[in-house]
Order: sequence, then structure tokens, then C-alpha cells
Amino acid sequence: MMNETTASVLIHRTMVDFRSFAARNSSWATRSWRETKSLMGVASGSIVG
Repeated sequence: MMNETTASVLIHRTMVDFRSFAARNSSWATRSWRETKSLMGVASGSIVG
């Protein structure tokens, strides 16, 4: 089982990695980020609904 601290550290690390990757490859990252946000929107919508 992961506690909240471990999860938040992992999430933070992933986001930092993504940001540094995005800086190197911005057009791909922008498209991917839009897709990720829309997927997250669909997921949260289905969770709420």
C-alpha cells in the first residue's frame, strides 16, 4: 500500500519529468497534454456521473 506522501512524491516527480520532457519536445507535449486533459475530464465526468 502506498501512503499519501509516497503517492504525491511520485506524482510530483512524474510532473517534473513531463515538464522537462515537454520543454524539449513542446509540440508533441502540447498535443499529448490536451489529450490527457480531455481523457481526465471524461474519467472524472464518468466518476461523478
